[in-house]
Amino acid sequence: MAWYDRVLDRLGISKSTRQQGFSGSGQSFFTSDDANNILIGENIGAADKELWTSESATVDTLYEVLKRSPEVVGIIKVLVEDVLSDGWRFEGSASAVKRAKKAEINLNFFKVLSDALWDLFITGDAYILKLSIDRKDVARSISNKLKSKGYVFKNKKLEKEFIDGILEELPSETKGLQLLKSSTIVGDFDEYGNVRKWIQKVPGTEKTLEFSPDDVIHLSLINLGGGVYGFSPLQTLLSDIGTLLYAKESAGKVFENQGIPPVVWNLPEASGEDDRNYQVLKNQLKNIKKFKNRYSDIITTGKVETIQVRASQLNEMQFKDLIVHFTNLILFAWGVPAHRVPFIQAKTTIFPKESNDGYFKSIAYIQKLLEPQLNVGLWSEFKVSMTFNKSYRIDELREANINAILWDRGGQSIEEGRERMGLPPKIPKDHTMPHNLKQGIFTRFDENRDNRQQRGDMSDIEQDTNTPQFQDNKVR
Repeated sequence: MAWYDRVLDRLGISKSTRQQGFSGSGQSFFTSDDANNILIGENIGAADKELWTSESATVDTLYEVLKRSPEVVGIIKVLVEDVLSDGWRFEGSASAVKRAKKAEINLNFFKVLSDALWDLFITGDAYILKLSIDRKDVARSISNKLKSKGYVFKNKKLEKEFIDGILEELPSETKGLQLLKSSTIVGDFDEYGNVRKWIQKVPGTEKTLEFSPDDVIHLSLINLGGGVYGFSPLQTLLSDIGTLLYAKESAGKVFENQGIPPVVWNLPEASGEDDRNYQVLKNQLKNIKKFKNRYSDIITTGKVETIQVRASQLNEMQFKDLIVHFTNLILFAWGVPAHRVPFIQAKTTIFPKESNDGYFKSIAYIQKLLEPQLNVGLWSEFKVSMTFNKSYRIDELREANINAILWDRGGQSIEEGRERMGLPPKIPKDHTMPHNLKQGIFTRFDENRDNRQQRGDMSDIEQDTNTPQFQDNKVR
Protein backbone atom coordinates (compact mmCIF):
# COMPACT_ATOMS: atom_id res chain seq x y z
CA MET A 1 0.00 0.00 0.00
CA ALA A 2 1.76 3.08 -1.25
CA TRP A 3 -0.01 5.49 1.11
CA TYR A 4 1.11 3.43 4.11
CA ASP A 5 4.74 3.44 2.93
CA ARG A 6 4.52 7.17 2.30
CA VAL A 7 3.38 7.78 5.88
CA LEU A 8 6.12 5.57 7.28
CA ASP A 9 8.66 7.44 5.16
CA ARG A 10 7.41 10.65 6.73
CA LEU A 11 7.98 9.16 10.17
CA GLY A 12 11.51 8.13 9.22
CA ILE A 13 10.88 4.39 9.67
CA SER A 14 13.12 2.29 7.44
CA LYS A 15 11.84 -0.58 5.30
CA SER A 16 13.78 -3.15 7.32
CA THR A 17 12.22 -1.83 10.53
CA ARG A 18 8.79 -2.08 8.94
CA GLN A 19 9.35 -5.71 8.02
CA GLN A 20 10.59 -6.47 11.53
CA GLY A 21 7.65 -4.70 13.05
CA PHE A 22 5.12 -6.66 11.02
CA SER A 23 6.62 -10.16 11.09
CA GLY A 24 9.13 -10.27 13.94
CA SER A 25 7.23 -8.89 16.90
CA GLY A 26 3.84 -10.20 15.88
CA GLN A 27 2.21 -6.84 16.53
CA SER A 28 1.90 -3.65 14.55
CA PHE A 29 3.85 -0.69 15.88
CA PHE A 30 1.88 1.65 13.63
CA THR A 31 -1.88 1.24 13.17
CA SER A 32 -4.10 2.39 10.36
CA ASP A 33 -5.63 4.89 12.82
CA ASP A 34 -2.17 6.44 13.23
CA ALA A 35 -1.92 6.69 9.47
CA ASN A 36 -5.34 8.29 9.20
CA ASN A 37 -4.45 10.90 11.81
CA ILE A 38 -1.43 11.96 9.78
CA LEU A 39 -3.32 11.93 6.50
CA ILE A 40 -6.00 14.22 7.95
CA GLY A 41 -3.59 17.12 7.70
CA GLU A 42 -2.39 16.23 4.21
CA ASN A 43 -3.30 18.43 1.26
CA ILE A 44 -5.83 16.28 -0.55
CA GLY A 45 -6.45 17.08 -4.18
CA ALA A 46 -6.78 15.79 -7.71
CA ALA A 47 -3.02 15.63 -8.00
CA ASP A 48 -2.93 12.55 -5.73
CA LYS A 49 -5.88 10.37 -6.64
CA GLU A 50 -4.80 7.60 -4.28
CA LEU A 51 -5.97 9.66 -1.35
CA TRP A 52 -9.45 9.64 -2.85
CA THR A 53 -9.57 5.91 -3.42
CA SER A 54 -7.52 4.19 -0.72
CA GLU A 55 -8.59 2.98 2.68
CA SER A 56 -7.10 6.13 4.20
CA ALA A 57 -10.11 8.31 3.34
CA THR A 58 -11.24 10.22 6.43
CA VAL A 59 -14.11 12.51 7.32
CA ASP A 60 -11.89 15.45 6.38
CA THR A 61 -11.52 13.89 2.93
CA LEU A 62 -15.29 14.24 2.52
CA TYR A 63 -15.11 17.93 3.40
CA GLU A 64 -12.38 18.36 0.78
CA VAL A 65 -14.61 16.66 -1.81
CA LEU A 66 -17.26 19.31 -1.23
CA LYS A 67 -14.78 22.17 -1.54
CA ARG A 68 -13.44 20.89 -4.88
CA SER A 69 -16.62 19.71 -6.60
CA PRO A 70 -19.33 22.22 -7.58
CA GLU A 71 -21.47 19.26 -8.68
CA VAL A 72 -21.52 17.91 -5.12
CA VAL A 73 -22.20 21.40 -3.72
CA GLY A 74 -25.17 21.87 -6.05
CA ILE A 75 -26.70 18.48 -5.25
CA ILE A 76 -26.37 18.78 -1.47
CA LYS A 77 -27.71 22.34 -1.64
CA VAL A 78 -30.83 21.00 -3.34
CA LEU A 79 -31.24 18.25 -0.71
CA VAL A 80 -30.96 20.72 2.17
CA GLU A 81 -33.39 23.13 0.52
CA ASP A 82 -35.99 20.45 -0.18
CA VAL A 83 -35.86 19.05 3.35
CA LEU A 84 -36.26 22.48 5.02
CA SER A 85 -37.98 24.77 2.53
CA ASP A 86 -41.57 23.88 3.51
CA GLY A 87 -40.85 24.38 7.20
CA TRP A 88 -42.41 22.42 10.05
CA ARG A 89 -45.12 22.63 12.66
CA PHE A 90 -45.24 21.96 16.39
CA GLU A 91 -47.93 19.85 18.00
CA GLY A 92 -48.83 20.09 21.67
CA SER A 93 -50.78 22.34 23.99
CA ALA A 94 -51.23 25.96 22.92
CA SER A 95 -48.87 27.23 25.62
CA ALA A 96 -46.21 24.61 24.79
CA VAL A 97 -46.37 25.41 21.07
CA LYS A 98 -46.01 29.11 21.87
CA ARG A 99 -42.90 28.43 23.97
CA ALA A 100 -41.44 26.17 21.27
CA LYS A 101 -41.91 28.81 18.57
CA LYS A 102 -40.20 31.38 20.77
CA ALA A 103 -37.33 28.96 21.44
CA GLU A 104 -37.05 28.23 17.72
CA ILE A 105 -36.23 31.90 17.13
CA ASN A 106 -34.00 32.34 20.18
CA LEU A 107 -32.00 29.20 19.39
CA ASN A 108 -31.53 30.23 15.73
CA PHE A 109 -32.81 26.71 15.04
CA PHE A 110 -33.31 27.02 11.28
CA LYS A 111 -29.72 28.16 10.63
CA VAL A 112 -28.18 25.57 12.95
CA LEU A 113 -30.27 22.76 11.46
CA SER A 114 -29.44 23.92 7.93
CA ASP A 115 -25.70 23.79 8.67
CA ALA A 116 -26.17 20.43 10.41
CA LEU A 117 -27.82 18.96 7.29
CA TRP A 118 -24.77 19.95 5.22
CA ASP A 119 -22.61 18.01 7.67
CA LEU A 120 -25.10 15.14 7.66
CA PHE A 121 -25.21 14.74 3.88
CA ILE A 122 -21.43 15.17 3.52
CA THR A 123 -20.17 12.96 6.33
CA GLY A 124 -23.16 10.85 7.39
CA ASP A 125 -23.26 12.43 10.87
CA ALA A 126 -24.17 15.77 12.42
CA TYR A 127 -23.61 16.78 16.04
CA ILE A 128 -25.54 19.66 17.63
CA LEU A 129 -24.46 20.70 21.12
CA LYS A 130 -27.19 21.94 23.44
CA LEU A 131 -26.00 24.87 25.53
CA SER A 132 -27.62 25.26 28.93
CA ILE A 133 -26.83 26.36 32.47
CA ASP A 134 -23.89 24.40 33.89
CA ARG A 135 -25.46 23.09 37.08
CA LYS A 136 -22.16 21.90 38.54
CA ASP A 137 -20.70 25.39 38.25
CA VAL A 138 -23.86 26.90 39.74
CA ALA A 139 -23.77 24.43 42.65
CA ARG A 140 -20.11 25.24 43.27
CA SER A 141 -20.85 28.98 43.20
CA ILE A 142 -23.74 28.56 45.67
CA SER A 143 -21.56 26.51 48.01
CA ASN A 144 -18.77 29.10 47.93
CA LYS A 145 -21.28 31.92 48.48
CA LEU A 146 -22.76 30.15 51.52
CA LYS A 147 -19.32 29.64 53.03
CA SER A 148 -18.35 33.27 52.44
CA LYS A 149 -21.51 34.36 54.29
CA GLY A 150 -20.70 32.10 57.23
CA TYR A 151 -23.52 29.60 56.73
CA VAL A 152 -22.60 26.17 58.09
CA PHE A 153 -24.71 23.05 57.62
CA LYS A 154 -24.76 20.17 60.09
CA ASN A 155 -23.65 17.73 57.39
CA LYS A 156 -22.90 17.46 53.67
CA LYS A 157 -26.21 15.75 52.95
CA LEU A 158 -28.18 18.70 54.27
CA GLU A 159 -26.05 21.14 52.25
CA LYS A 160 -26.58 19.07 49.10
CA GLU A 161 -30.35 18.99 49.61
CA PHE A 162 -30.38 22.76 50.06
CA ILE A 163 -28.35 23.37 46.87
CA ASP A 164 -30.40 20.84 44.90
CA GLY A 165 -33.54 22.68 45.94
CA ILE A 166 -32.14 25.89 44.46
CA LEU A 167 -31.06 24.11 41.27
CA GLU A 168 -34.57 22.74 40.76
CA GLU A 169 -35.83 26.30 40.50
CA LEU A 170 -33.43 27.05 37.63
CA PRO A 171 -34.71 26.67 34.05
CA SER A 172 -33.55 23.40 32.52
CA GLU A 173 -34.36 24.21 28.90
CA THR A 174 -31.70 24.54 26.23
CA LYS A 175 -30.47 28.13 25.91
CA GLY A 176 -28.43 27.80 22.73
CA LEU A 177 -27.35 25.43 19.95
CA GLN A 178 -23.89 24.96 18.47
CA LEU A 179 -22.90 22.74 15.55
CA LEU A 180 -19.83 20.57 16.21
CA LYS A 181 -17.73 19.67 13.17
CA SER A 182 -18.15 15.95 12.42
CA SER A 183 -14.46 15.32 11.81
CA THR A 184 -13.60 16.49 15.34
CA ILE A 185 -16.01 14.15 17.18
CA VAL A 186 -15.45 10.58 18.36
CA GLY A 187 -17.56 8.51 20.71
CA ASP A 188 -16.58 6.63 23.84
CA PHE A 189 -18.69 3.45 23.96
CA ASP A 190 -19.42 0.79 26.54
CA GLU A 191 -19.26 -2.94 25.80
CA TYR A 192 -22.80 -2.86 24.40
CA GLY A 193 -22.13 -0.04 21.96
CA ASN A 194 -23.92 2.65 23.97
CA VAL A 195 -22.35 6.11 23.95
CA ARG A 196 -20.85 7.01 27.32
CA LYS A 197 -19.64 10.40 26.13
CA TRP A 198 -18.75 12.35 23.02
CA ILE A 199 -15.18 13.63 22.77
CA GLN A 200 -14.21 16.60 20.61
CA LYS A 201 -10.64 17.34 19.60
CA VAL A 202 -10.48 21.12 19.37
CA PRO A 203 -9.01 22.00 15.92
CA GLY A 204 -5.53 23.52 16.05
CA THR A 205 -4.87 22.48 19.64
CA GLU A 206 -4.21 19.36 21.69
CA LYS A 207 -7.21 20.19 23.85
CA THR A 208 -10.20 17.83 24.05
CA LEU A 209 -13.71 18.49 25.31
CA GLU A 210 -16.12 15.89 26.66
CA PHE A 211 -19.91 16.04 26.35
CA SER A 212 -22.67 13.97 27.86
CA PRO A 213 -24.83 12.11 25.29
CA ASP A 214 -27.81 14.03 26.69
CA ASP A 215 -26.16 17.32 25.68
CA VAL A 216 -25.52 16.34 22.04
CA ILE A 217 -28.14 15.77 19.34
CA HIS A 218 -26.58 13.17 17.05
CA LEU A 219 -28.22 13.06 13.61
CA SER A 220 -27.63 10.20 11.18
CA LEU A 221 -29.55 8.66 8.27
CA ILE A 222 -27.84 5.36 7.43
CA ASN A 223 -26.28 3.25 10.18
CA LEU A 224 -24.81 0.18 8.51
CA GLY A 225 -24.72 -2.92 10.67
CA GLY A 226 -26.33 -1.06 13.55
CA GLY A 227 -23.24 1.10 14.01
CA VAL A 228 -23.34 4.38 15.91
CA TYR A 229 -21.67 6.43 13.18
CA GLY A 230 -23.66 7.26 10.07
CA PHE A 231 -22.79 6.43 6.47
CA SER A 232 -22.84 8.95 3.63
CA PRO A 233 -23.40 7.98 -0.04
CA LEU A 234 -20.59 10.43 -0.74
CA GLN A 235 -18.16 7.81 0.53
CA THR A 236 -19.06 5.52 -2.39
CA LEU A 237 -18.22 8.31 -4.84
CA LEU A 238 -14.67 9.18 -3.80
CA SER A 239 -13.03 7.37 -6.71
CA ASP A 240 -15.60 8.68 -9.21
CA ILE A 241 -15.28 12.27 -8.01
CA GLY A 242 -11.50 11.94 -8.12
CA THR A 243 -11.79 10.88 -11.78
CA LEU A 244 -14.22 13.73 -12.44
CA LEU A 245 -11.71 16.21 -11.03
CA TYR A 246 -9.01 14.73 -13.25
CA ALA A 247 -11.27 15.03 -16.30
CA LYS A 248 -11.99 18.71 -15.62
CA GLU A 249 -8.33 19.36 -14.87
CA SER A 250 -7.31 17.72 -18.15
CA ALA A 251 -9.94 19.71 -20.08
CA GLY A 252 -8.54 22.89 -18.57
CA LYS A 253 -5.07 21.95 -19.77
CA VAL A 254 -6.44 21.73 -23.31
CA PHE A 255 -7.23 25.43 -23.20
CA GLU A 256 -4.16 26.33 -21.17
CA ASN A 257 -1.63 24.57 -23.39
CA GLN A 258 -3.28 24.89 -26.80
CA GLY A 259 -3.68 28.64 -26.96
CA ILE A 260 -2.41 28.74 -30.55
CA PRO A 261 -1.97 31.97 -32.57
CA PRO A 262 -4.32 32.64 -35.50
CA VAL A 263 -1.45 33.26 -38.00
CA VAL A 264 2.07 31.85 -38.39
CA TRP A 265 4.53 34.29 -40.06
CA ASN A 266 7.46 32.88 -42.03
CA LEU A 267 10.44 34.81 -43.52
CA PRO A 268 12.25 32.25 -45.71
CA GLU A 269 14.94 34.72 -46.83
CA ALA A 270 15.77 36.01 -43.34
CA SER A 271 19.18 34.96 -42.02
CA GLY A 272 18.00 34.69 -38.41
CA GLU A 273 16.64 36.71 -35.51
CA ASP A 274 19.22 39.43 -36.14
CA ASP A 275 17.96 39.93 -39.69
CA ARG A 276 16.64 43.46 -40.25
CA ASN A 277 13.42 42.29 -41.94
CA TYR A 278 12.71 39.95 -38.99
CA GLN A 279 13.15 42.77 -36.47
CA VAL A 280 10.97 45.20 -38.49
CA LEU A 281 8.12 42.67 -38.79
CA LYS A 282 8.39 41.72 -35.11
CA ASN A 283 8.12 45.36 -34.03
CA GLN A 284 5.18 46.00 -36.34
CA LEU A 285 3.30 42.96 -35.02
CA LYS A 286 3.98 44.11 -31.47
CA ASN A 287 2.72 47.60 -32.30
CA ILE A 288 -0.44 46.37 -34.01
CA LYS A 289 -1.56 44.57 -30.84
CA LYS A 290 -2.14 47.94 -29.21
CA PHE A 291 -5.82 48.89 -29.24
CA LYS A 292 -5.38 52.15 -31.12
CA ASN A 293 -3.30 50.47 -33.86
CA ARG A 294 -5.40 47.32 -34.31
CA TYR A 295 -6.42 48.22 -37.89
CA SER A 296 -3.05 49.61 -39.03
CA ASP A 297 -1.25 48.31 -42.13
CA ILE A 298 1.91 46.20 -41.97
CA ILE A 299 4.79 47.16 -44.28
CA THR A 300 7.55 44.63 -44.91
CA THR A 301 10.54 44.14 -47.20
CA GLY A 302 11.64 40.80 -48.50
CA LYS A 303 9.61 37.64 -48.89
CA VAL A 304 6.90 36.96 -46.27
CA GLU A 305 4.71 33.84 -46.01
CA THR A 306 1.69 33.42 -43.69
CA ILE A 307 -0.22 30.32 -42.59
CA GLN A 308 -3.77 30.54 -41.20
CA VAL A 309 -4.18 28.17 -38.25
CA ARG A 310 -7.54 26.45 -37.65
CA ALA A 311 -8.50 26.50 -34.00
CA SER A 312 -11.47 24.14 -34.20
CA GLN A 313 -9.98 21.93 -31.52
CA LEU A 314 -10.56 24.71 -29.00
CA ASN A 315 -14.31 24.10 -29.36
CA GLU A 316 -13.92 20.49 -28.29
CA MET A 317 -13.54 19.20 -24.76
CA GLN A 318 -11.88 15.82 -24.75
CA PHE A 319 -13.63 14.51 -21.67
CA LYS A 320 -17.06 16.16 -21.86
CA ASP A 321 -18.93 12.84 -22.05
CA LEU A 322 -16.87 11.47 -19.17
CA ILE A 323 -17.73 14.51 -17.07
CA VAL A 324 -21.45 14.04 -17.76
CA HIS A 325 -21.14 10.33 -16.89
CA PHE A 326 -19.59 10.91 -13.49
CA THR A 327 -21.99 13.75 -12.71
CA ASN A 328 -24.81 11.28 -13.37
CA LEU A 329 -23.25 8.89 -10.86
CA ILE A 330 -23.36 11.59 -8.18
CA LEU A 331 -27.03 12.23 -8.96
CA PHE A 332 -27.72 8.50 -8.88
CA ALA A 333 -26.10 8.00 -5.46
CA TRP A 334 -28.32 10.66 -3.91
CA GLY A 335 -31.42 9.86 -5.96
CA VAL A 336 -31.69 13.47 -7.14
CA PRO A 337 -33.35 14.03 -10.56
CA ALA A 338 -31.19 16.01 -12.96
CA HIS A 339 -33.88 18.65 -13.49
CA ARG A 340 -33.67 19.57 -9.78
CA VAL A 341 -30.11 20.82 -10.35
CA PRO A 342 -30.45 23.38 -13.18
CA PHE A 343 -26.75 23.75 -13.99
CA ILE A 344 -26.39 20.08 -15.00
CA GLN A 345 -29.59 19.61 -16.98
CA ALA A 346 -28.01 19.72 -20.41
CA LYS A 347 -27.08 16.07 -21.06
CA THR A 348 -28.04 14.23 -17.89
CA THR A 349 -30.66 11.71 -18.95
CA ILE A 350 -30.31 9.07 -16.25
CA PHE A 351 -33.42 10.41 -14.49
CA PRO A 352 -36.60 11.18 -16.46
CA LYS A 353 -38.83 14.07 -15.47
CA GLU A 354 -41.32 11.65 -13.91
CA SER A 355 -38.76 10.67 -11.27
CA ASN A 356 -39.72 13.85 -9.42
CA ASP A 357 -42.45 11.87 -7.63
CA GLY A 358 -40.04 9.29 -6.26
CA TYR A 359 -37.54 11.97 -5.32
CA PHE A 360 -39.95 13.85 -3.08
CA LYS A 361 -40.93 10.58 -1.44
CA SER A 362 -37.26 10.11 -0.55
CA ILE A 363 -37.21 13.66 0.87
CA ALA A 364 -40.24 12.75 3.00
CA TYR A 365 -38.36 9.63 4.11
CA ILE A 366 -35.37 11.73 5.23
CA GLN A 367 -37.70 14.07 7.10
CA LYS A 368 -39.33 11.07 8.79
CA LEU A 369 -35.93 9.86 9.99
CA LEU A 370 -34.97 13.28 11.33
CA GLU A 371 -38.18 14.01 13.24
CA PRO A 372 -37.73 11.53 16.13
CA GLN A 373 -34.05 12.42 16.50
CA LEU A 374 -34.88 16.12 16.84
CA ASN A 375 -37.92 15.52 19.03
CA VAL A 376 -36.13 13.24 21.49
CA GLY A 377 -32.98 15.36 21.47
CA LEU A 378 -34.55 18.82 21.76
CA TRP A 379 -38.27 19.45 21.43
CA SER A 380 -39.36 17.00 24.13
CA GLU A 381 -37.92 19.58 26.57
CA PHE A 382 -40.64 21.97 25.43
CA LYS A 383 -43.35 19.27 25.56
CA VAL A 384 -44.05 19.48 21.83
CA SER A 385 -43.33 17.33 18.81
CA MET A 386 -41.97 18.74 15.57
CA THR A 387 -43.31 17.52 12.21
CA PHE A 388 -41.93 18.61 8.84
CA ASN A 389 -44.37 19.99 6.31
CA LYS A 390 -44.05 17.63 3.38
CA SER A 391 -43.00 18.82 -0.07
CA TYR A 392 -44.59 15.73 -1.59
CA ARG A 393 -48.21 16.87 -1.93
CA ILE A 394 -49.75 14.21 -4.17
CA ASP A 395 -50.54 11.71 -1.42
CA GLU A 396 -51.68 14.48 0.92
CA LEU A 397 -54.16 15.89 -1.61
CA ARG A 398 -55.42 12.42 -2.50
CA GLU A 399 -55.94 11.65 1.20
CA ALA A 400 -57.62 15.02 1.75
CA ASN A 401 -60.07 14.36 -1.08
CA ILE A 402 -60.94 10.92 0.30
CA ASN A 403 -61.46 12.43 3.75
CA ALA A 404 -63.68 15.16 2.29
CA ILE A 405 -65.92 12.67 0.51
CA LEU A 406 -66.10 10.37 3.55
CA TRP A 407 -67.04 13.25 5.80
CA ASP A 408 -69.50 14.67 3.29
CA ARG A 409 -71.20 11.27 3.01
CA GLY A 410 -71.19 10.70 6.76
CA GLY A 411 -68.51 8.02 6.65
CA GLN A 412 -66.31 9.64 9.29
CA SER A 413 -66.17 12.59 11.64
CA ILE A 414 -63.90 15.62 11.36
CA GLU A 415 -61.83 14.26 14.23
CA GLU A 416 -61.33 10.91 12.48
CA GLY A 417 -60.34 12.68 9.27
CA ARG A 418 -57.81 14.88 11.05
CA GLU A 419 -56.29 11.87 12.79
CA ARG A 420 -56.05 10.05 9.47
CA MET A 421 -54.13 13.03 8.07
CA GLY A 422 -51.66 12.90 10.97
CA LEU A 423 -53.14 15.96 12.71
CA PRO A 424 -54.38 16.22 16.29
CA PRO A 425 -57.94 14.80 16.35
CA LYS A 426 -59.31 17.90 18.04
CA ILE A 427 -58.72 21.42 16.79
CA PRO A 428 -56.96 23.35 19.62
CA LYS A 429 -59.17 25.80 21.48
CA ASP A 430 -57.16 28.82 20.36
CA HIS A 431 -57.36 27.74 16.70
CA THR A 432 -60.27 28.50 14.41
CA MET A 433 -61.53 26.06 11.83
CA PRO A 434 -59.96 26.86 8.43
CA HIS A 435 -62.29 28.71 6.08
CA ASN A 436 -62.20 25.92 3.49
CA LEU A 437 -63.64 23.53 6.08
CA LYS A 438 -66.79 25.66 6.34
CA GLN A 439 -67.71 25.71 2.68
CA GLY A 440 -67.65 23.60 -0.43
CA ILE A 441 -67.03 19.90 -0.61
CA PHE A 442 -65.91 19.64 3.02
CA THR A 443 -69.19 20.87 4.54
CA ARG A 444 -72.35 20.08 2.70
CA PHE A 445 -74.57 19.90 5.74
CA ASP A 446 -77.65 18.85 3.84
CA GLU A 447 -80.41 16.36 4.35
CA ASN A 448 -78.82 13.87 1.96
CA ARG A 449 -75.78 13.52 4.25
CA ASP A 450 -77.93 12.93 7.32
CA ASN A 451 -80.21 10.56 5.47
CA ARG A 452 -77.30 8.50 4.13
CA GLN A 453 -75.78 8.28 7.60
CA GLN A 454 -79.03 7.07 9.10
CA ARG A 455 -79.59 4.49 6.33
CA GLY A 456 -75.95 3.35 6.37
CA ASP A 457 -75.93 3.83 2.60
CA MET A 458 -72.27 4.62 1.86
CA SER A 459 -71.97 2.58 -1.35
CA ASP A 460 -71.27 5.56 -3.60
CA ILE A 461 -68.21 6.78 -1.68
CA GLU A 462 -65.69 4.49 -3.37
CA GLN A 463 -67.26 5.27 -6.73
CA ASP A 464 -66.85 9.00 -6.09
CA THR A 465 -63.12 8.59 -5.46
CA ASN A 466 -62.69 7.12 -8.95
CA THR A 467 -64.60 9.79 -10.84
CA PRO A 468 -62.74 11.92 -13.43
CA GLN A 469 -63.30 14.98 -11.21
CA PHE A 470 -61.51 13.30 -8.32
CA GLN A 471 -58.70 12.03 -10.52
CA ASP A 472 -58.22 15.49 -12.02
CA ASN A 473 -57.49 16.88 -8.57
CA LYS A 474 -54.21 15.00 -8.43
CA VAL A 475 -51.03 17.05 -8.65
CA ARG A 476 -49.07 16.02 -11.71
